[in-house]
Amino acid sequence: PDALAERAEAVRTALYLMFNEGYSASSGDALVHPELCVEAVRLARALAQHPVTAAPASDALAALLTLTAARLATRVGPDGVAQLLEDQPRALWDGGLIALGLAHLERSARGDELTVWHLRAEIASLHALAASTAETEWRRIASIYDELLERDPSPVVRLARAVAVGRADGPAAGLAALPVIEGNPYGEAARGAFLTELGRHDEARRHFAAALALARTEPERRLMERRLSK
Repeated sequence: PDALAERAEAVRTALYLMFNEGYSASSGDALVHPELCVEAVRLARALAQHPVTAAPASDALAALLTLTAARLATRVGPDGVAQLLEDQPRALWDGGLIALGLAHLERSARGDELTVWHLRAEIASLHALAASTAETEWRRIASIYDELLERDPSPVVRLARAVAVGRADGPAAGLAALPVIEGNPYGEAARGAFLTELGRHDEARRHFAAALALARTEPERRLMERRLSK
């Protein structure tokens, strides 16, 4: 049983990485590769439904991927610019996928195990259910990231937590929470955004310029150019 559980977790991790590459490509002209996301969602749902691999963690992964896939149509705007969460028109999010993701999230609550997939899925559900960026439960999201950091103390999780802290408690708190992530354009862009909110525009431009230099795809590059030009 332990070996099977380990293999199932390895598959869950592989599907998560596969989805992420489809949702935010690591290089190339396109930011999004929907076919990778669709296949990762299909396989995650199959994993959750198969009698051998059905488990709360599998349903939590299926919830996470499905809820995130609901935003695929708004990842890049009509002008080819990558769209941050706050810029995405929520009316275009896929309500059917959100409902499906919430159903998987409810199923994942059986048992008493709390995994990284549960925590990530809960964050995705809070974004999916919020009417707007301003109405998002940022303090709750920041607290979930605190729990997630205990299991995954990675710079990317710290970055996401810092953004949530900044939304909940203001740009100074967000800036203080930001980790230094070498080679990550979104880390530089987040620092630039917080500095802009604090009125430190010259510093902000330096970080937006660094984000532009680090952009990995054409839609990201256009986003960073837009941030730098403001």
